Amino acid sequence: MTTTEQGPGWTPPPKPSFNSPAADLNQLRNEAKRIAETAPGQAVHAAVLERARMLSRAIEHDLGLPNDPNGLSYADLAVLLSQSK
Repeated sequence: MTTTEQGPGWTPPPKPSFNSPAADLNQLRNEAKRIAETAPGQAVHAAVLERARMLSRAIEHDLGLPNDPNGLSYADLAVLLSQSK
């Protein structure tokens, strides 16, 4: 019998990496756009905002991302991430 239960040693699969911060930032922008289309007012999780800030620093591009996710929706994040250098 095969079981698919997640035991205490289970870890989620790693997030895909596209081998460059710019590609990862583009993927994050696409994910934010998808969420914004279905739930435009959904609040951005702090970890998502931190990942966006980390990637924007890696490509040395200030996107004007806030320090705090309070009041930031995925629609807002998608617009901020769409800014080109």
